[in-house]
Amino acid sequence: MLVKSVARVGASKLCGLFGVSKQAYYKRLGSEQKHHATLESVAVSFVRRKRALAPRMGCKKLWVMFQKEYSGQYSVGRDRFYNIMYSHRLILPRKCNKVRTTDSRHKNPLAPNLIKELIPTAPHQIWVSDITYIPVILDGDKHEHYYLSLIMDAYTKRIEGWHLSLGLETHGTLMALRDAVTRLDASELSGLIHHSDRGTQYTSKEYTDYLRKHQIRISMTESGNPKENAEAERLNNTIKNELLCNERFYSFDSMYRSIKRAVEFFNTERPHLSLNMMTPDEASRCTGEQTLLWTSRRRNAIKRKHAAEGRVGEISPPPAGAPSGLRPSVSPAGSVPVQSNWEE
Repeated sequence: MLVKSVARVGASKLCGLFGVSKQAYYKRLGSEQKHHATLESVAVSFVRRKRALAPRMGCKKLWVMFQKEYSGQYSVGRDRFYNIMYSHRLILPRKCNKVRTTDSRHKNPLAPNLIKELIPTAPHQIWVSDITYIPVILDGDKHEHYYLSLIMDAYTKRIEGWHLSLGLETHGTLMALRDAVTRLDASELSGLIHHSDRGTQYTSKEYTDYLRKHQIRISMTESGNPKENAEAERLNNTIKNELLCNERFYSFDSMYRSIKRAVEFFNTERPHLSLNMMTPDEASRCTGEQTLLWTSRRRNAIKRKHAAEGRVGEISPPPAGAPSGLRPSVSPAGSVPVQSNWEE
């Protein structure tokens, strides 16, 4: 009964109860409505501008970027921001597809997985590498693929090196590695671990010789489980299905230009849940364990194991005696699957 009575009270009586004139009430109401309309317009314009650079960037990252860009001008909560995007049909559907880029059926020497119990605490402790494909349309309707080799720092999430190739030969992965290595001094490479899958490109003599030449330790997955290289797999998905998803490519040059722009945006503007919403460039100036905005079962399991072994705080270096060299190849049929610790 009380609720119904209040609902029937007019603006005049409410204004009288609170000592506010009707004119002031409607002026304030109009001002708020105008502010909300302006905020909505600015937010929609911002999202469309950023989506032009990253077509599949999600709502939470866009909200964080909006707060940074318009700090002090507009304040909007996460739910309000989501509702604005929803009302303007800016919420994206999920998308997923897959093409095989790894051939592990070879007799090249393999390396053990050195990072499955490690949590990086500074830049240039662990690099993760992978190859992904990007569709291209040639001669009008002929669909082919070009191949993008990427190297990312596991601590900062920064793309340190990349190379676009016409095929899956070792040359492309090696050029990406050189791109990353030449940016650093020899002292910054000291103790660095390079982690990859067991594809022929990464196990080739040319590639492993280059790693050893620069005293970079070699680490590889020990099974076909993509979770053993989940950081790199996640990067592939971000580049293809978030930053490049709405683009159609008809030439190598156009694809190269778009990837260059996407890498720059990824490193300098895109916030990461794994970096407490910092960008990779911002994280490059940090040390110490990164704050995650999600629960990592892998990280928690490593910490429990380290605590049980009395290695609390010893996060970066592997235990004494851990293997670091190449070992003979093991055929898939005779190998024992390794339980992955990487979190999706």
